[in-house]
Formats: sequence, C-alpha cells, structure tokens
Amino acid sequence: MVFKRFAFSMYYMLFDTMFRAIPSTREGNIARRQLAGVYGMSALFAGVKGIPLYWVMELAYNMFQ
Repeated sequence: MVFKRFAFSMYYMLFDTMFRAIPSTREGNIARRQLAGVYGMSALFAGVKGIPLYWVMELAYNMFQ
C-alpha cells in the first residue's frame, strides 16, 4: 500500500499544481516554476520516458502517426 499511495500523491500534487498555474497571478507564476522544476528534475534523473504523464504525449503522437 505504501507505493500505491506514493503514486496517487504524486499525481494529485501534479494536477493541483497544474490547476494553480492557470491564473496569471503571483501564485500562478510560482506554480508554473514548481511545475517546470518537477518536470525538469524528472527528465534529468529518469530520462524522457520518466517524465510524468509522458504516456499521454506518446499516445497522442501514436494516434496521428
């Protein structure tokens, strides 16, 4: 149960940060920087396939190929 909870918590954090990044306010700017940091560090440490929600981009690419 520990590792399942981690995945749910990570996706909750990502989606919450994405929704907070939408408005163009000071909080939105901070959320965009946090989101860029999460995606940047994931790409740096795990490579392209380690980026959160990479499978969505891959699925869209494969649909139009």
